Amino acid sequence: MAEKPPQKIESTADLARYLNMSQWSVSRAINGHKGVSEETRKRVLDAMVECDFQPNMHARSLRGQTSKLIGVCFWNFSMPIVNAKLTELQRVLRGYGFRYLFETTMGEEEREISVIRDFQRFGVDGIVNINSILKAPDLDELLSTVPSVLVEPVHRETGKTPKVSVDRSRAMREIIHHLYELLFPRKSGQFSAS
Repeated sequence: MAEKPPQKIESTADLARYLNMSQWSVSRAINGHKGVSEETRKRVLDAMVECDFQPNMHARSLRGQTSKLIGVCFWNFSMPIVNAKLTELQRVLRGYGFRYLFETTMGEEEREISVIRDFQRFGVDGIVNINSILKAPDLDELLSTVPSVLVEPVHRETGKTPKVSVDRSRAMREIIHHLYELLFPRKSGQFSAS
């Protein structure tokens, strides 16, 4: 490695020249490919820190590579259950090497649409939409170009967009039924959970 980089390192090509390595090797080291030796990976990562270099995620997505970025939109931070979901989502995404963009929609349809479009312009690899208020036709149109999932959407019908939700009414019925069986074990057949 040279004493100092001759100029500001602005691309993986610049970093490769600085390290006297192929751009292919530098790219594979940055992206964590298994075929790169630990010594090479450390050399590249150390040089990135030394030169204050970060790969341009937008440029990566333009080349068809993953941005490793997930857009997450939700109403606001004031609901404790949403904060719990976001904390777990953050932990899991980091475990897979993803970063995330959090955006609030404040429960406004136009703002939710704007946030989704912004995520797409940023080149996210996927979108997680918590408590979406959009209807199926809007969801189908907006989310057709990027992998997406809805968490607890307001409307039951979500078109082609996959969703994850909890039937709280059914859960409450089953809880009460179970409690009744615990309290009155011989009469449990008389209670209907429907």
